[in-house]
Amino acid sequence: MTTLVARVTQIIFPEKPTELDVIIIELANYLFKRFGNKILKIERIDGWDGSNIRIVVRDYSITDELIDAIIEFESEKGIVGTILPDIIDEDEYKALAKDFEGPMISDNLLNELKKTFKEKVR
Repeated sequence: MTTLVARVTQIIFPEKPTELDVIIIELANYLFKRFGNKILKIERIDGWDGSNIRIVVRDYSITDELIDAIIEFESEKGIVGTILPDIIDEDEYKALAKDFEGPMISDNLLNELKKTFKEKVR
């Protein structure tokens, strides 16, 4: 298994944060205190199966304990049923990343392209 190595802590804020983004930051803190470096990454997603948060773990054997911790977190916050996690390991994450390799464009450019497209269609 190849290991992803994070050299820095990185938090990327979306242009228009949602309540779920706030929950993710709190959840990340909660899980970091409990699991430390066993968790590689937490991100908001719009999963095909309804999942809304992806958690990438270094050790997939913690999955059951991780789910219990999420339930506990939700109960403490009074938000039971809000977090629908997609828990994957590093290899799965790398495979997903390969599927999406290619040039990235900024949100500003994407918005301009949408605007231009809408004008052309009208």
